[in-house]
Amino acid sequence: VTFEVPSVAAAGTGFEVVPTYKENELPAAAVFLDVVDYTNHMKVSPAFAPIAISFLDEDGDADSIAGTAVVFPAPDAQGLEFYRVALADAEGKLLNRGWTAHASSPTGNVTIEVPATGLPKDAARLVVHAGNSFGFGDGFASLALVDTQPRGPIFPGSEERAPLPKKGGDRRLADTVVGVPGAKKAPRSKKADQQQAEPW
Repeated sequence: VTFEVPSVAAAGTGFEVVPTYKENELPAAAVFLDVVDYTNHMKVSPAFAPIAISFLDEDGDADSIAGTAVVFPAPDAQGLEFYRVALADAEGKLLNRGWTAHASSPTGNVTIEVPATGLPKDAARLVVHAGNSFGFGDGFASLALVDTQPRGPIFPGSEERAPLPKKGGDRRLADTVVGVPGAKKAPRSKKADQQQAEPW
């Protein structure tokens, strides 16, 4: 279910979602989501995180990548000045300082050149964050690393290449994800515990 929230004055610290059936509510199963009221004097809102990143490894050496990353911004992005692409492990933890590029237009695609770089042991993804003078936003887009491996030698008199050893081959480690803030269970109140819910 999608709710479109119009521009309103902040009256609390977040949203509470309560399941209902007709006129009956189930407060004990409510979910609360913290909401930060972002301004132009704060780091980029997660709402304006890039929606995707593409990258093809052009470096044929094992355990090394190089190529051009293309960042696809959120369609209504604002308040950002640049993007940073960096290596990360499978959990999204950054493994290097990465590479940045200026965002000439908040909603235009941005290319970032990734020079030949050795892959750390735990490298599994390329992640991209939007940033401004106040820091990098918490939202991000992520792409599985595919480390292009060198192929075997060409058979004499043929265009076919010898197969790689079993441990060889392109290395793919993860799938594309987009980072978003998570929701948490709303605290139970004594009043909610005392209420009797209707059968669902």
